[in-house]
Formats: sequence, C-alpha cells, structure tokens
Amino acid sequence: MDVIGLDTSTILRWLVLQGYEVVCFLANCGQEEDFEAVQSKAIKLGAERMIIQDVQQELIDELVWPAIQCASAARSASWTGFYEPADT
Repeated sequence: MDVIGLDTSTILRWLVLQGYEVVCFLANCGQEEDFEAVQSKAIKLGAERMIIQDVQQELIDELVWPAIQCASAARSASWTGFYEPADT
C-alpha cells in the first residue's frame, strides 16, 4: 500500500515549492495504514507538520449508527404499513 499517493505527493511538493506552508491531515477511520510512514513522507516532502486524528468513534456515533437507525426505522415503517412506496 502506498503511504501517500502520487496525487497527494505531487500537490504537497508543488504547494511547498510555491511558498505555501502545508499542514497535512489524515483521519484514522480504522483503516489499515502505516501512520508513521505517512507522517514521515509528508515531512520529507516539505509539510510543516502532519495531523493524524482518530475519528473512529465519531464515525460510528455520527454516521454509522444514525444510518443504521434510519434504515431500521424505514424498514419498520414499511412492515407496519406506515410507509407506502410511490406507484411507478
């Protein structure tokens, strides 16, 4: 697995060469990733710093769980007759 893709590496380096101070951000959503290698490569390419934030619990609380609840409510409504699909 490439720790920082070609597009990211290219734009990061280009921005640095243009005189921008670059701060990289990586959200840890539970993916398999070598976070130290990503940070090392970003710094080597000229990033001022690298922020790696663990957002796994937020992802569950704010996206996954509400989606499950919504799907469950829709399924329940269709079983109880409160939900009638539109005629096509």
